[in-house]
Amino acid sequence: YHLYITNSLPFIFQIFWPSQDVIINPVLLFIFIGSITIFLFILFRGELKKQEKSISESRSNLQNIMYNFPLGIIQIRVNWDEFGEKSGLTIEYINPAFEEFFDLRNAEAKGIDAAIIFQKIFRNEVDWQELFQNGNKTQNEIFIPHLSQWYHIIVMHPDLNHITAILDNITVTKITLKELDNN
Repeated sequence: YHLYITNSLPFIFQIFWPSQDVIINPVLLFIFIGSITIFLFILFRGELKKQEKSISESRSNLQNIMYNFPLGIIQIRVNWDEFGEKSGLTIEYINPAFEEFFDLRNAEAKGIDAAIIFQKIFRNEVDWQELFQNGNKTQNEIFIPHLSQWYHIIVMHPDLNHITAILDNITVTKITLKELDNN
């Protein structure tokens, strides 16, 4: 419209507009940049889809491994307040082995405050905050008196917002070692 009003329509496909200053035709510049953008989008869209598919397959494989892993796994999300301080922990996932160890279902635990779940599991007999919130990769053996079971627990912090723990029931090993020591 503006080109029509200024009688510049005949110059629309010229690279430089007739002027005392050297002015690159903005219409051609816009078409050129737009064409390059569309070309690059089409060129890399296929690669982007391949990468998304690869990530999706990797996630699926990891979820299958965690689901079928014979040791108990619990994934916890760290919650932050508006001041950047830790404000709590929320259970994201527990695998079937963890469910079996503690008679707790993933559907019951997912999205629930970790303090509630750990109270149910440990009944104030284990200092779970020391285990899970120290910020370092740790390995401990814990005894849960009400279950009369020993667990080897490895706690990892894969990133600032997540905690992952792997638990192995070592009760049979502990009992066997105690019997061997007594003999």
